[in-house]
Amino acid sequence: MIALAKDVSVHGTVAVVESETTGRRSYKHNGIFQSEADADGVSTASYVHAIFGLVRQVHAKRVLMIGCGGGTLGTMLARFGHRVTIIDVNPAAFRFARRYFHLPRSVECRLADGYDHLKDTNARYDAIVLDAYDGDRFPEQFRSEAFLAHAATATGNDGFFLANIHTLDDDDRGADAYAALLAQLWPEVRLLDALGEPNRNTIAIAGPKRHLVPPWLELPPKIDAKLIADELGAMTFREARTSG
Repeated sequence: MIALAKDVSVHGTVAVVESETTGRRSYKHNGIFQSEADADGVSTASYVHAIFGLVRQVHAKRVLMIGCGGGTLGTMLARFGHRVTIIDVNPAAFRFARRYFHLPRSVECRLADGYDHLKDTNARYDAIVLDAYDGDRFPEQFRSEAFLAHAATATGNDGFFLANIHTLDDDDRGADAYAALLAQLWPEVRLLDALGEPNRNTIAIAGPKRHLVPPWLELPPKIDAKLIADELGAMTFREARTSG
């Protein structure tokens, strides 16, 4: 691996590395991989393609992303004409996303806390995407009733809220618990998941009733396209499980 960049701050250690053999670029925060992309900035993470496909299905013109990483979702959405704003507390994320992951200038980057932005803004979004891990930790503030209430206000009656939840295995009920929180504020909540797969990403989707189909690979990266297509094919919608 070739080290391209590194930043150490109060927000932790961020590094960008590149594979000498494939050209894949990876964004790491405190040693945890948070974004991976081909040389054009197209993600090589199947869950990012899943969120991309869902945002496309609901025709979200204005999208708020909470959490930047390498900004690959923003890069992909911008290429299809979506108006994207990204919120992150770490300025290095924006610098690296633009320089190493092709995040275009059309994507608005705001240095702020996601909770504070939603609390203070009057803006309305067709979709809010929450993908904001602190290393491998999901910040507790994004589970709070206040945060979710602000998100529900910002999406209005017709908007969607999508959250990436890391799932260890089928016994991990974290995504189910988060879906239960969302169900208190949105009329319909479902999970996009690949049961049986360890260390996977589960997408919690909240919004008005609308027919959605499991997303497919719309924007293939230059590497791992078949693998990503197969992983997307294993994802299906399910209802949240109760604690019992």
